[in-house]
Amino acid sequence: MKNFCNTFCCLALSASLLFSANIANATDNNSNFPKDLSPIKTMPNAIGVDEANTKKIEIFEFFSYACSHCNDFSPKLNAWTEKNKNLVEVKKMPVSFNRTAMKALAKLHYALQTVGKNNPAEAKIFDAVFSRKNVYNENAAAEWLKTQGWSDQEIKDFKVAYNSFGVNSLGSNSDKLAQAFDISGTPTLVVAGKYVIETTNFDQVLKTADFLVNKIQSKK
Repeated sequence: MKNFCNTFCCLALSASLLFSANIANATDNNSNFPKDLSPIKTMPNAIGVDEANTKKIEIFEFFSYACSHCNDFSPKLNAWTEKNKNLVEVKKMPVSFNRTAMKALAKLHYALQTVGKNNPAEAKIFDAVFSRKNVYNENAAAEWLKTQGWSDQEIKDFKVAYNSFGVNSLGSNSDKLAQAFDISGTPTLVVAGKYVIETTNFDQVLKTADFLVNKIQSKK
């Protein structure tokens, strides 16, 4: 996790340095893409991606557990990711838009990721939020995890992670990347750190992602 955090922090720093230039020069010109795809905003430079990852195409999903559209999109994206697991690596990026509750949910996401329990818990976090359970601080989240069958030791590990510098940095850096891509709503997919897919039509989003993945793959 330390290596992941260090890598991600460096990538986010690079993203923040490129922020002004990318937003100023990003284009919504879709003339080079089929007309039945979602609108695609093309960044002049790929940002945030791990250049050492040459085997798979990285895709960021900017989302929030407080977003009902994200809740609906999550199972569709997970199924698409499984179908394309040999080609893509999808990174879930919880964003806060500077809202306290959404920051707490991002912190919960990264704390669970740190202790290796994020993926199985994703649907349960959405369920907790939309059934109005309190998971918005360390103790409340710990009490909720007890109802999910977590042991005392697992809860202890979670609390250490929740308060760690690494988890706080990951949440902050996720917001910086969202700013670098000029993300204004969720869920939003970014393919290869360059192509921002702009729509809330889920089937069209994934169709567009398929097109971009195939386009990039054909050039490898």
